[in-house]
Formats: sequence, structure tokens, C-alpha cells
Amino acid sequence: MNTLVSITVCDASRDLAEESQEAAFQTMKDLIPIFNRFDPESRISRLNVSGKLNDVPPHFLQVLETSQDLFYQSGKVFDITVLPLLERQQESVAKTGRPPQIQEIQDMRKSLGFEKIKFGPGKIVFAHAGVRITLDGIAKGYIVDQAARTLEKHGVKSALINAGGDIRAIGGKGPVPWQVGLRDPLDRRQHVQIFNLAHMAVATSGNYENYFDPLARHHHIINKDLGDSPRRTISATAVARTAMMADGLSTAMFLAGPKKGLKLIESLPGAEALVMTRGSRIFKSSGWNQFAARG
Repeated sequence: MNTLVSITVCDASRDLAEESQEAAFQTMKDLIPIFNRFDPESRISRLNVSGKLNDVPPHFLQVLETSQDLFYQSGKVFDITVLPLLERQQESVAKTGRPPQIQEIQDMRKSLGFEKIKFGPGKIVFAHAGVRITLDGIAKGYIVDQAARTLEKHGVKSALINAGGDIRAIGGKGPVPWQVGLRDPLDRRQHVQIFNLAHMAVATSGNYENYFDPLARHHHIINKDLGDSPRRTISATAVARTAMMADGLSTAMFLAGPKKGLKLIESLPGAEALVMTRGSRIFKSSGWNQFAARG
């Protein structure tokens, strides 16, 4: 996943803790090759090259189904077919310092949109030439969830998985919730807030991790209508019941902006969010403050 992963297990049995940790890491290692678009032998790479896949693992279909749900729930803002535009943006910024021209973006839109993906048990087909997908905005959360599932199968009642900011809490830290720090995107040494997490997951999307120019104006989160990265939002954090949903929602909110993004969050049971924009303005969903750590 190209990030540091830590798994903390609290249990009276050291053997159980170590055994469950090892199994959870193995689960993640087994899943990463399915979703790694940079590996030419991965399922997603084979799909992107041929436009079809007949040996689709159930894990792939689960992520695809949730991606489809988020596509429609977000008003088609969250769209995994954005990969061709993302790659073209990166190439254009590297060569010219600017995103692609408007006409080029309009031409590429013909191959964008989740509705151009047809899938069923064991099979995926792209219904339009040029369609290619990226699951970077959601698959990491799914992998974290599966690692958590492995821990629970081993009898773990208290654990915290952190995969580069995609965090899943199993229970609390003993009798109290886990405490998680939300880093300030403008000063990574500081925290915007410390909040409590138990039986939930959290993920953050920001413009500060993977960008294509020195000022981080053009980065890995791209609005398909603009053909460029959103300017106003600099960080979007979502809390949800699963890491996959938190991962996808944080990306969707970043793209939608604070007003539309928080409207999406308010429509989903069990989800809360915090969005930070330029000028250090902070927008919160109605239930966000329940997670705030006190003292």
C-alpha cells in the first residue's frame, strides 16, 4: 500500500497478540496484489489493459459494489473511472506546470463514469473504450477492514490498525476509547483535534501526501469535471463504521467541498466528518463533537 502500517493489540496473552498480528499482516499482504494498479500482473491492471476480467475475486467485487454505491450517493463525484484523467493531469503538470486543456478534458470525459462498468459474479466488463479504473481512494480501507476481521477471528477484542491514516478500532483501549490525533495539514507537527475512537474507523484525504507540483495545487485527488484538483479543500476526514467507507467518504468529501460533502455525510447513518479549507476554516458534521477528547 506504499505506506507504513501498525497494528496494536491489547490482550492478556502475548502469544495471542503476536499470532493475531502476524495473521492480520498476512491478510493485508495477500490482498494488496489484487488492487495494486502499479503491478502489471494484478487483477486491476489486467482489467485496465483488456477491458474485461473473468476471474474476479469476491474481494474485488465487494470494493466495486461499494464504489458504485458511493458514486451515486455522492452525486457521481466519487468515480473510480477517473484514472485516465489523473494520469494525464500528472503528465501535463510535469511537462508544462499546468493541467490539460479544456478541450482535451472534454474529450476524455467520454470514457468516464461508473455506469460504463458492467459487473456480476466473477466478471467485469468495461462498456466503453478507454475506461480504466483506480481503487486508490477506497481499497486501502477495505484491506484494513479485512485485517481487522482477521484479528477478530483470532479472538481479539481490543486493537488499533493504522495504515497511513486509514485507522480501524476494534473495541477501545481496554475500558476507554482509543485516542487518535488529526494532524494539521498546514503544520504536520500539530493536531487540529484529538478525538476518541471505539468500534469505528477514520480516514483522511489531503493535498499534502501525493502531489505533482511544489505548491500542492495539483495532486492525486482530481475533479473529473474540472480535470484538476479541487482548490478550496485541503483536508477531509470521515468517521464511519468501516475503514472502506471512511476511506471512500473522505475522498468524496474532498471532491465535493464542505457544503455538499457534509450534506452527504448527514444522509448516512453512523458517519461524521470534519473538513478543513484554505484559510484554516473548519466545517464539522452535526455529530462530530461526540468524538472530541476531553481533558
